[in-house]
Amino acid sequence: MRAETYVLVGTGGTGSYLINLLVHYLNVKKEESKVILVDGDVLEKRNLLRQGFIQKDVGKNKAEVLLERFKRVANKNVTIECHGDFVRSIDDIVDLVGNEQEVTLISCVDNNMARLRMLLAQYKIFFKENRNITFIDGGNAEWEGQTLVNKIEERDVEPIIFGDEIRVNESSEHVPNIIFEEGWKDTLTVGDFEMSCDEIVESAPQNILANMTSAMGIMRRVNDKKQVRYQFDTRRGLQEEFKASTTGSKVLKEIVEYANGEGKLNLIEGYLGEVGIDVEEGEEVGEGNEVVDEAELEEYLESFFSEDGDR
Repeated sequence: MRAETYVLVGTGGTGSYLINLLVHYLNVKKEESKVILVDGDVLEKRNLLRQGFIQKDVGKNKAEVLLERFKRVANKNVTIECHGDFVRSIDDIVDLVGNEQEVTLISCVDNNMARLRMLLAQYKIFFKENRNITFIDGGNAEWEGQTLVNKIEERDVEPIIFGDEIRVNESSEHVPNIIFEEGWKDTLTVGDFEMSCDEIVESAPQNILANMTSAMGIMRRVNDKKQVRYQFDTRRGLQEEFKASTTGSKVLKEIVEYANGEGKLNLIEGYLGEVGIDVEEGEEVGEGNEVVDEAELEEYLESFFSEDGDR
């Protein structure tokens, strides 16, 4: 039986450095472990300035490149796999985790929609499938960044997502507000793969030192799982840790309301891509010319967080 499975989503600026630290850490631990690398991005020449790749990797899928490289470094106790696609829905994460019982979900993504999908997948896996899962999120701008941890306790009340009732325990010690703080909707960006060509713009620049520092911050939390806020600023050589807030129910309620309302389609985009039913012109949603049958969609939403479709 494996000790733990690590699902690393995003293998670019931070993830490409984190995988090196993670594999060596697991080699030393000598316990049976599995690492799943997740990224649908292809390496471009401009990425070489700040990411852990070399010239011959250009034009290849980032996750696949790192798989080939680090499976040669990993000891026999460490299995490495990859999924060369983006996180397009909550179910993408649930499927990647599979039946593993002890999971660390690590976000090195560059957009908050993917983070939100990962956070909600954590709740689904914990409450509906009764498995232990920790969410570690790393993010950074050009010079500064932070690492945050979200853990769920058995005594916390399950948030109802995609149902008729929005329920959040007001005394819960969920701490998603350290990942999604007040005003989080204003920064709810999506990945390039979700935009049209005309909408894609150059993302905020990142410094190679900031990416490396972010990777080290995440690795520290992988080791101890402490719910603290790690923050750094490479311009000033500053690294700090703060006690995590335990007043997350307000932000969690906002997230649940978003998931039940305006955010439904974004959060389950992967599901939309599976449906192709003809409807009248003007009712198309999803990617390309794919459309959705509203009755089928509602049935899916109602059963999403339920066992056998019953709440």
